[in-house]
Amino acid sequence: MVVNPADGTWTDATAWTVAEVFAIGGPDAQGPSAFGDVSGVDVDAEGNVYVADDQVETVQVFDSAGAWQFSIGGPGEGPGELRRTLAGLFVAGDEVLIPNLSNQRVSRFTLRGEFVGSDGVDFGQGYPLRWGAPRGEHLVAQRRPISDTSARTAPGDAIVAGGDGGSVADTLAVLGTDQSVEIVGGAPKIHQFAPMPAWATSTDGRLVTALTDTWRFEVYEGSNGLVRVISRPFKRTGVSEAIKQVVRERLRDMYRAQHLPPQISEQFVGAMDFADVLPVFASVVWGPAGSLWVQELLSAEELADGGAAVQVEDMGSRRWGVFDAAGRYLGIVEFPERFVPIRAVGERFYGITRDELDVQSVKAYQVVMH
Repeated sequence: MVVNPADGTWTDATAWTVAEVFAIGGPDAQGPSAFGDVSGVDVDAEGNVYVADDQVETVQVFDSAGAWQFSIGGPGEGPGELRRTLAGLFVAGDEVLIPNLSNQRVSRFTLRGEFVGSDGVDFGQGYPLRWGAPRGEHLVAQRRPISDTSARTAPGDAIVAGGDGGSVADTLAVLGTDQSVEIVGGAPKIHQFAPMPAWATSTDGRLVTALTDTWRFEVYEGSNGLVRVISRPFKRTGVSEAIKQVVRERLRDMYRAQHLPPQISEQFVGAMDFADVLPVFASVVWGPAGSLWVQELLSAEELADGGAAVQVEDMGSRRWGVFDAAGRYLGIVEFPERFVPIRAVGERFYGITRDELDVQSVKAYQVVMH
């Protein structure tokens, strides 16, 4: 049990910082670097960057300087082809693994893009809501039983390690219950700001799980199971009417952009309700040197006053709380606005950023550890 104080151990002289070292894409990009909908990013041992673009159903590969090298896959349902939805991308040793839910398989390629084969995804073992870094040759996944029941009362989703042929080899942990969605009359009902499970895996076999309504993180290490519980003090903040109004308006904006009929849009907005208090964090990811990074939620003031800057699909702030490998709280690191770290490789974070027009770039930030 690692019980932390509210304040971290960093001083002005020892606090970590981040510096941009790599960027691909953006509003002036053309060809393969003009990304449509990036769903995954990873890096191999030589620094080559692999980018899954769900819009074009292709993986683009760039060298360590950002120069395009070649493509992997392409639209279709045949062997070696990809079709929406690409649920991420993972480099595992000398292979690239691409979960492709529409084709119900995980496709495998060499690092040079040659198709190796695929493993089927059995939805009968639970719908894979999200995939994580591989354990050995197979991916880890969050699986939810498929049933017309409320997620608020259903058992928590299982985090499972894949096995040969798409089988489930092991259950690594069971998450806390997701209270954000329930099925009412066959339709989903959204409970905005309700507690949600968060988790992350690392390539060295660590798993962290938590619920977003508390700073309490459980760390699992391979066959040793649960090895550490990390906590830090937090305070709860109520959901004001101003916050509710901003979220409703941003949802309407999103539905208009999707060309949803107004009556359907209002039906969805009207069916949503709100938790009494805000979550205390948004997401979690493993970082350099075994560190654990926890993204704070936008503050109540930012949510109430943010207007169009508030994105209902991502309400995380630029502030990340950092714990060292032993679970001790160090302090806060700030990323630039709208950057989402996906993978830590060495001392760098690789991830996605969006500009004001929602144009995507893939960027890397060096973590400067003093």
